Amino acid sequence: MTTKRFFLFACLVWGLYFPLHAQHFSFDKFFDANKDLFDSIVSNKEKYKLQILYTQIDRNEKQEPRFTTYSFDADKYYYYCASTIKLPAAIFALEKLNSLSKYHVTKEDSFSIENLSCDNLTDENLSIKKKRTCIDQLIKEMLLVSNNYAFNPLYDFITPELFNKRLHELGYKNAVVCRRFAGCDSLENLLTNPITFYDSFSVPKIKQDVVSAYDLKGYSGPLSPLIGKGNMKSGLLINAPFDFSRFNYIPLSNLHDLLQKIIFPDTVSKKLNLTRSDYKSLMKYMGMFPRESFYPEYNGDTFPDNYMKFFIGLDSGETHMPSNLRVFNKVGQAYGFITDCGYVEDTVNKVEFFLSASIYVNKNEILNDGIYEYDAIGFPFLHQLFNKIYETELLRNRAVKPKFRKFYFDEHFSEPKEEIEEKLDTEIPTIQLEEKKGKKHHKRKNRKK
Repeated sequence: MTTKRFFLFACLVWGLYFPLHAQHFSFDKFFDANKDLFDSIVSNKEKYKLQILYTQIDRNEKQEPRFTTYSFDADKYYYYCASTIKLPAAIFALEKLNSLSKYHVTKEDSFSIENLSCDNLTDENLSIKKKRTCIDQLIKEMLLVSNNYAFNPLYDFITPELFNKRLHELGYKNAVVCRRFAGCDSLENLLTNPITFYDSFSVPKIKQDVVSAYDLKGYSGPLSPLIGKGNMKSGLLINAPFDFSRFNYIPLSNLHDLLQKIIFPDTVSKKLNLTRSDYKSLMKYMGMFPRESFYPEYNGDTFPDNYMKFFIGLDSGETHMPSNLRVFNKVGQAYGFITDCGYVEDTVNKVEFFLSASIYVNKNEILNDGIYEYDAIGFPFLHQLFNKIYETELLRNRAVKPKFRKFYFDEHFSEPKEEIEEKLDTEIPTIQLEEKKGKKHHKRKNRKK
């Protein structure tokens, strides 16, 4: 059942049965009650590397949330996080900008990159020479339509060293970031490119030099990063598992936690070094629909409301989600892995919850061959999972109804101005921009392709 049809059905169910208190939730009971939908996947959970996190939210009279999280094999299996790594990239880019406030660098400042590290990097996959090439625009395109190329300049700006340091400071000890989305080799990915920021008159404000992270190791966590029984390379079948040890990785539970830090920043102990407007921007770009973007402009037929919202299914020919439903999320899809990590708001029925899930759909166990069961198994499973969790939420009694924040998503209309206090939750340390001593870096000559 698609989201729109399910929504109408669920509203009817909610109206009939809401007075009943929902029983204590457990995934065992949940899947047992929905065997016709999930048994083929759940009974083969190791094959599908299935992992799920679901957080119920209950508020008190002061609207302070209390979280109750249920896990189904979360972090039990290695999975490729793919584009979900763009969520911490957006956060850490904003954090680093805040640390450079004494240089008056802002997320709206234009910048340039000099490619010294990787021959596969081009102006296109570095997002150079595009209108409004600035940090804010790159974050928007990463979160709204999951633009891979928007990640690469932020990777250089944050640097792998700082990226991994911040992940570990937040308690994400097994997470690692060591790779662009550009086909660079392992060593090239550990050398960043110099970046220069400019003011509105094209006068340089600050330059960040080359930074190396050659000491950075790949994934070394407790799970095996060897996936499948074979993989394709240059058109040839390699009869060996695909090795993800030099790929980016962040456990699903870390993503789930990181999203909670963005949505409810006042409820966490290890806070992010962001301003109120930073949080607002992150939530806006995660929650808006492509058709609501003024620049870039996205055609609503090509980019429907559920574009990059894997939990949401729409009827054939439908492009709009129910107006009262918003999903603030980040997805990942590659090598047979599909992941969605989201916070859901229903402003009519006063429902809110977190849901994160990942499933691996690769029947032949050959990676990089482009043959995966995304449409046949992956997406339908995520749609049904969301629908049934959403139904659970509609039936769940809440002592206090949530009051949702007001967001103006559609950029085609002017947002009412408001005074926003630019206050950081914690003090931000100064970040060194100079190149480490003892290593010299030379511009690489372009090889013929």
